[in-house]
Amino acid sequence: SLSHEITKKYPNIKIIFVTGYSEKYIEDIFISNHKINPYGFLKKPIDIIKLSTYINQLKDVAIPQKKDSLAFKVVKDGVSYVPLNDILYISSNKRLVTIHTLKNEYTGYNKLSSIMKDLQECSNNFYQCHKSFIVNILAISSIHQSSIIIHGNTIPLSDLHGKSVAKKREDIMRLKDILRNKGE
Repeated sequence: SLSHEITKKYPNIKIIFVTGYSEKYIEDIFISNHKINPYGFLKKPIDIIKLSTYINQLKDVAIPQKKDSLAFKVVKDGVSYVPLNDILYISSNKRLVTIHTLKNEYTGYNKLSSIMKDLQECSNNFYQCHKSFIVNILAISSIHQSSIIIHGNTIPLSDLHGKSVAKKREDIMRLKDILRNKGE
């Protein structure tokens, strides 16, 4: 359904459904698809007072702002808020994920894919170059045939998500140029 496609692309969106169908039909649709989380329902003909109430409630819902830090659950230490600009790269070894910065390392149990998803919501500076590594494009000091160097650390490039090493290298160089020009 269209609502499913919209919520896939914009997970924080609030949808108010307007329908002429019965409540039983509405329940069947949303019980069968638990990924859709409607903000509200309005039956046709639309009651303008109910619509106004929904709109006023939506005004009060906090709109998520672009974040400047990544909330990361550290092993035995609670949550650390790591500034995005401080992140050099992120590595994964089995279920342990480590965020590497110039001053610290933060290690916790997580999935690299969910961290990448969080990063993409906040910034265009990050790129998954290997199944076990995400890099901050701006921290890259050099790019080689099959690796990247970030502050003396060698990070491998690998085929991932249908992209060859050569394509990944090309993507990284293009993104680095875009981000560098954007910063000027």
